[in-house]
Amino acid sequence: MIQRIKTVFFELGVSQTSASETLDVAPSYLSRIMNGKQEINDAFVWRFCCKFKVNEDWLRSGKGEIFIPQSREIDENDVAERYLLNKIDSLPPDVKKQVLRFCSKLLQDQAKNF
Repeated sequence: MIQRIKTVFFELGVSQTSASETLDVAPSYLSRIMNGKQEINDAFVWRFCCKFKVNEDWLRSGKGEIFIPQSREIDENDVAERYLLNKIDSLPPDVKKQVLRFCSKLLQDQAKNF
């Protein structure tokens, strides 16, 4: 994945320093990722894909187009929502059920206030 990140930087003419600013991460954090000393987590992948409009499948596997077509662009809210839904989906079934019940109640309470 590191090589694909480097490819994006090259294609966009972005330096590591400016990339760290765009991604809102410390330059040292990005440096550790680029040197293989920091694990690349889902939150970083999704932020990277959102900020640079990169196809997540390509970033993770090298398959498909590098960049997201204009018609499929996503914003940060989509990324946060997808991240949260993915985390909920990966919970054990009993915990997932409790979280979904809580969310349902929260939405019901919210609807009552409007």
